[in-house]
Amino acid sequence: MKRYWVGVSKEKREVFSFDRPDETTHGHLYYALIGPFITKRGAEYMAKFGGNNNVHLQTVKDAEYYSKIKILRKVRKQCDCGKWFVGDIKENQCSKCSGGCNE
Repeated sequence: MKRYWVGVSKEKREVFSFDRPDETTHGHLYYALIGPFITKRGAEYMAKFGGNNNVHLQTVKDAEYYSKIKILRKVRKQCDCGKWFVGDIKENQCSKCSGGCNE
């Protein structure tokens, strides 16, 4: 099963995929590991925003939750016609409405 981990070194945090990392396989690269994560999105979120005394992001579950909420807020929008769509469009119009609602 593919699992995602965050490797913590002195310079940076990086996301990698490995079944069961341990000191013999990754000890020379990282001084700490965070994981396993269910999604790569959660691991990347932890690598970017975790640590640095962030009280809202301390566990794998926190990272998976907040990364999912961030994605949903970014891509789910409601059209002027009332339908929900996925996309990064500046106006609140889906591709069917294109300027005016036909419904």
